[in-house]
Amino acid sequence: MDFRYTPRQADLKARAAAYTELLFRYEEQAEEAGGPLPADTVRELTRAAIDAGVYAINMPEKWGGPELSLLDQVIVEEEFGKVTNCLWDIPWRPANVLAYGTEAQREKCLLPVIRGERFDAFAVTEPGAGSGPASGTSTATRTEGGWLLNGEKWSVTCGDIADFLLVQADAGRSGRPPSSSSTSRHRASG
Repeated sequence: MDFRYTPRQADLKARAAAYTELLFRYEEQAEEAGGPLPADTVRELTRAAIDAGVYAINMPEKWGGPELSLLDQVIVEEEFGKVTNCLWDIPWRPANVLAYGTEAQREKCLLPVIRGERFDAFAVTEPGAGSGPASGTSTATRTEGGWLLNGEKWSVTCGDIADFLLVQADAGRSGRPPSSSSTSRHRASG
């Protein structure tokens, strides 16, 4: 087995490394900010990631992503892992669950995230329960107008800058086969 990078993978690694070097320039600013970087800086860095082809790396080309294989994504993530202070989150990877929504949901939520216009975050962790999918106590109950979410989430990575949250909650087993999981994810607008 040949473990050397293909020319395309070597180019991808070089682009990811160059983008990571750009992020390094903002580490001190991120440390001193005591919170998110200024919105214009995030927009500039997002545009640079899109231009480098290292944004939304988990999404297919048909929706505007670069359609990277899992190995290619690992090559990119290895470079991003060199950066601290959550700067690695600026070249966002939209939540994979968004790809499984309806066409209307993809248009409203996924495609703007892939284009760098919106930002999503996962709300999973709960007080006293951690982030294990089966340990949460939040519930989602179907109502006439949609879903009613009940529960508390905290430590939501990037929740302070997200345009919407994907909330993990127990929806019960109604309408599901007995062997299926009752955990579901719901979009909550900010």
